[in-house]
Amino acid sequence: MQPPDADQVAAALAGELGRARFADGAVSVPVPAGLSAPELDGLVRWNARGTDRALFVEFTPDEISPVLTDLGRAVATASGPFTGPTSAGAGFERTPCDLVPRMAMTLDDGPSTLTPAFLDVLRDQHSAATFFMLGKNAQNHPDTVARVAAEGHEIGNHTWDHPYLTDLTDTQIQAQLGNTRALLERLSGQPIPFFRPPGGYVDDHVVALAGQSAILWSVDTRDWAGPDAESLKRYAIDRPNPQTIMLMHDIQPVTESVFADVVAGLRDRGFSLVTVDALFDGHVPPGIVRHGPLD
Repeated sequence: MQPPDADQVAAALAGELGRARFADGAVSVPVPAGLSAPELDGLVRWNARGTDRALFVEFTPDEISPVLTDLGRAVATASGPFTGPTSAGAGFERTPCDLVPRMAMTLDDGPSTLTPAFLDVLRDQHSAATFFMLGKNAQNHPDTVARVAAEGHEIGNHTWDHPYLTDLTDTQIQAQLGNTRALLERLSGQPIPFFRPPGGYVDDHVVALAGQSAILWSVDTRDWAGPDAESLKRYAIDRPNPQTIMLMHDIQPVTESVFADVVAGLRDRGFSLVTVDALFDGHVPPGIVRHGPLD
């Protein structure tokens, strides 16, 4: 009997690695059904053979971590099941700012039951965004937080329950930002690099307590104020300039209803929609930030 061709075995194993998944804190790697290795059946974590289930090997996160990509590590530490697109997402790409005008799409107050629809639009239109999340909402939608991170978008801190930070004591400010940051980092598996003060109420003292940049905006669509869909769409498409940071909300039904048209309209204008971090090529300035770098 001829031994199997090494290239065929390698190709079969590579195909199975593509179906590896995270489950119950471990990485489960399927083994090709035709692979015969009876001498391995007694090894730890080599699943017993049987016709009712596939053969697989399990590895702990510590064992697999050295060979995981950044995305793999983020998914491994994220909470809850995630089934996302096959594409890594536009948030993982670098846009040449000298060739393509960029702007940052930011979405506040989620996550909510509407957020997956926003993510679908960003995925389908190959665009990225920064989601400024409330801790009280993130704890109720852990799977959505994980999906935002896994699809290459960025997550920012929008406090726990949306108080005006300049009205709070130092202890309250630190609790609002600290508790939210810890939760978002745990659910997303990614750093939470900056915050957005609710209502834009911020001063140097709040920034110093936060120890992070405060991200405001240069275009406010005021979608929370009850605009009609057509007016909101036209304003959101026509108003931005290169380096704009635009504010919308992924809890507003009217915004969800026009979001696909807004993203398409901005792309038709030539904009690449990127995260706040990408707008600054990975170097967000300290202090209070209202727009991207201007020439």
